Amino acid sequence: MLVSSANSWNLVGKCCWIPDLPWKTTFGGFVSALRANPSRVNPRFLYWWFSSDRTQALLRSFGRKTTSISNLSVEQCLNLAVPLPPLPEQRRIAAILDQADALRAKRREALAQLDSLTQSIFIEMFGDPVSNPNGWVLSDVGTLCELQGGLQVTTARKDLPLKVPYLRVANVYRGRLNLTEMKTIQVTTTEVARTTLIKGDLLIVEGHGNPNEVGRSALWTEYFPIQV
Repeated sequence: MLVSSANSWNLVGKCCWIPDLPWKTTFGGFVSALRANPSRVNPRFLYWWFSSDRTQALLRSFGRKTTSISNLSVEQCLNLAVPLPPLPEQRRIAAILDQADALRAKRREALAQLDSLTQSIFIEMFGDPVSNPNGWVLSDVGTLCELQGGLQVTTARKDLPLKVPYLRVANVYRGRLNLTEMKTIQVTTTEVARTTLIKGDLLIVEGHGNPNEVGRSALWTEYFPIQV
């Protein structure tokens, strides 16, 4: 496994599986290699445990922050306790998770094709929005919409009177919301009135450790599957 050992806070500890490669290669700075001892732990089992949300959250909490970069604490990482069922059971668990991951990959591919289809239909009906071949009237976003910034999480909020659920960057994906993990925030009544979502609101990521993720957006539909 390759592990991000120096990155922005929300990315330090992220890992990826290295398959068999057709050439000899090595790895560079800010990355560490985690190699399983196959006599004690199945490599794929270790990967699924290491990449799990709980382990990733622990790794981030261990990070030593310098300016805007967080560094992985190798010592605390190596001291993490790994649950170790017998090797045959490890292999069985890893195989189940591999199958589930393959199904998720097929689903992502299908969704990507649907996104492309939606874009193609839009262009066919309205034309390219950049070149505007149909000569539609152009208007600034600011004259059509109201843009409202979100709430900042600070320690000063602990004494505010109201606790409400709120959506974070981690909840906003490209074209969809992931509400499986919700957080709460302490707010004032004025802030609630200013930031309560209305059906049809477009949520936009305005800050992210990865510049390519800035601007991703999803529509609020008032669907709330869980209680916070």
